[in-house]
Amino acid sequence: MRKRRVYEGEIINLDDYSLTIEGRKVKRELIDHPGAAAILAFDEKGKIILVRQHRFPRGYILEIPAGTLEKGESPKRCALREIQEETGYKAKGMTHLITYYPSVGYNTEAIHCFVASGLTQVKKKLDTDEFITVKKMELSKLLKLIKSGKIIDSKTICAVMVYAAKKKLLCIIFYKLVESDQIYLTKIVLFFQICKLGPKTQSVHVFYAQVMNVF
Repeated sequence: MRKRRVYEGEIINLDDYSLTIEGRKVKRELIDHPGAAAILAFDEKGKIILVRQHRFPRGYILEIPAGTLEKGESPKRCALREIQEETGYKAKGMTHLITYYPSVGYNTEAIHCFVASGLTQVKKKLDTDEFITVKKMELSKLLKLIKSGKIIDSKTICAVMVYAAKKKLLCIIFYKLVESDQIYLTKIVLFFQICKLGPKTQSVHVFYAQVMNVF
């Protein structure tokens, strides 16, 4: 395997690889990224702490706090640093939620998602090139924004959905969505599988009954 550095930037590098896969010679272009940490945090009222941040070229978007790992920094330490810098909240603890690769085919970036605990309000420490406003939102409302496509940030979607699934909150939320939107039975079966209840639903009315019996 041969590697050639094509571009070297402040955060990312671009490398050109020549390698052999299953006996065939191929070329791959790969973005080298140090990785990032993202934080799902709840305030004293149980609302999720979000940031409205300018993301060129998309403009301002709503997302959970996050940032790039500094050299030699662990994902957990990065998460502890970033939540204070971006939101003005200091976290006592960080529990790992999930690590995923947003662009696995051409980017080495791994995003490590955490759930923060023991929050106390301090002072924000924004970088000079950051344009951030703190927002707070109920989990149920954020899930609806994700469903409607209004949340476009992958780390926010991933962290919120994984958290909701692990807490078995999806059945409650999607019960309300079915009640208002009448989503198809196939999707209902999928949500039951996510919640580990099994694809037992035969009708929307049976779905209502099963959800209400469980919760």
